[in-house]
Amino acid sequence: MEPLFLSSGLELLKLSLKRGVVTCDSYMIRLTDAQELRETSPYLVAKFYSKYHIFMIGPSFAPIFRKAVQQSYLRSPAILEGIYMAMFTAVDRSRTGNDTLHPDFAQGAVSLQQLRTTKIMGTTDALAILALGQSLAAFDLLTKCVDTSLILRYSLSSIQPWYQELSKHQFIDLFAVASIFWDTSWSLLRREYPVIKFCPPKLPIVDRLAGLCTTLLPILYDLCVIGHKIKHKKYAERQSFIVAIERIKQRILAWTATEPDDLAKSFSKEEILGMKTQVLMYQNVALLIAHRMLNPIGTQDDTAWEYANSITLEFLTYQALAGNVVQLQQVGFPILIAALELAEFPDEIWDSIPLFNAAPQALIKLKTAIDYVWTKRRHGYNGYMLDLVDGGPDFVVIP
Repeated sequence: MEPLFLSSGLELLKLSLKRGVVTCDSYMIRLTDAQELRETSPYLVAKFYSKYHIFMIGPSFAPIFRKAVQQSYLRSPAILEGIYMAMFTAVDRSRTGNDTLHPDFAQGAVSLQQLRTTKIMGTTDALAILALGQSLAAFDLLTKCVDTSLILRYSLSSIQPWYQELSKHQFIDLFAVASIFWDTSWSLLRREYPVIKFCPPKLPIVDRLAGLCTTLLPILYDLCVIGHKIKHKKYAERQSFIVAIERIKQRILAWTATEPDDLAKSFSKEEILGMKTQVLMYQNVALLIAHRMLNPIGTQDDTAWEYANSITLEFLTYQALAGNVVQLQQVGFPILIAALELAEFPDEIWDSIPLFNAAPQALIKLKTAIDYVWTKRRHGYNGYMLDLVDGGPDFVVIP
């Protein structure tokens, strides 16, 4: 019987749950959620992926992500145990659709208070707050869907003085990059400064959420800065921000994802195809947002339509190539922006993104905002798209 290597996510899921290499014996059944965090086995890694796949591009990320969760918990159990236990229930409820499972809102409130009051005295505390903030944001997304972005930005602001020190530890990237990616997506739409500008290390990082888009993040940060200045009229004249946008569009067009040498060995063909599709979708959404910062609705709408259509076609092409078994993850933000530009947006796309299925309240709010935008557009609105979004119903941005 061939061994089970934890670094190979696809083999992990195929072998562990299909062949008797690892089984759910009585010992594993008796483990509580808290005890699971202290244990390591191929079965527990596979179980972790089955629960939390919505926060990963694919199964190959499961072993290292679970290890990061485990290490953060073992270093700061007093801070993290409560929210991790609450997340177990929230994810189970969203995954199974079992309404008898009630999210632990009381523990969520306690953890939120911990986020507000914990004093960071070193990198261990900073890691705990980073993990706590991200987990609380995910918990809010899967339940009430009220303060997701606010929670995430508060946690990033809290650890900002420690970010450079934290970035020296590789496993911390599993939390840091995801939070920065999520916040940068929100900031692009809201034309705010992201809390932290990601500084890519010398060796390429393939992130569980951002995939191969990590080196695009600093460019997206700079686009956020331009958007913020335009929104708050900080450019002395229109020509100044026209030049700024044209320059950043050239940077986006010139950008190519940096792939590590072992990409094909570390990830499955489906995962690599998904990450390369994600790259094209985020490149197009960045160009679309830059275009709409410069051109109000009614001006060069055909160019905006082309960018949005390219995003949609990339998504549908991936589905055709990968088949229905594999779903494209972490592309909610480009899909949202495309839906704001395409009047006949394929409704089945929403059902094809697992994170939207897991967070139905978030999807309801998102569709309400999109309907608001299209109602205004059909009634002759001719201002800027991002101003229109700002004036509409509130919703959570999902990367």
